[in-house]
Formats: sequence, structure tokens, C-alpha cells
Amino acid sequence: MRARISKGIAKLNELGLLAGIQDLAQEAGASSAGSRPTWEEAEIRSSRPVIQTQSVIQEDSGPRWLLVGIFVVVAIILAGVAFFILSRGGL
Repeated sequence: MRARISKGIAKLNELGLLAGIQDLAQEAGASSAGSRPTWEEAEIRSSRPVIQTQSVIQEDSGPRWLLVGIFVVVAIILAGVAFFILSRGGL
């Protein structure tokens, strides 16, 4: 993979698109393949969000089933009154 990348960068250098960038093979030789960067614990931390937003997930704010029940009861009463009026021949 490194050879392919080095070859691609060399081609880009030939075309003049990456002037001044060293070959990856030279940089790879400076560090061993098994080494990993060491960071202080303080350097690895999450950043604050750029835009503060509120969560779209909200807790249930109350007994909505009570409101739905009241609506259903009122609808049944109105339907009963309408049926009663229509069965007597109107107003």
C-alpha cells in the first residue's frame, strides 16, 4: 500500500501538483511500522459542539391518555345527541 501511495505522490510531483512534499517512503523509514504516537491524557478529550442544540427526544410531559379519553367520551356524547335529534325528525 505504501509503495502505491509513494508511486502516486511521485506522479503528482512530476505533474507539479504537489511541489515541495516529500516522498512517503522517506517519511515511513524515519518511523517504525509498529510504533504508535503517545499522547498525554489531557490531549485526548471531546470538544464542545459548535452549535448548541436541544435534544429532540423528550420525556412524556403528562397523562395524554386522559385527554384522549375525554375527547372520546365527548365525541360519543355528541354522536348520541345527534342521533337522538335526527331520530325525532330534526330540530
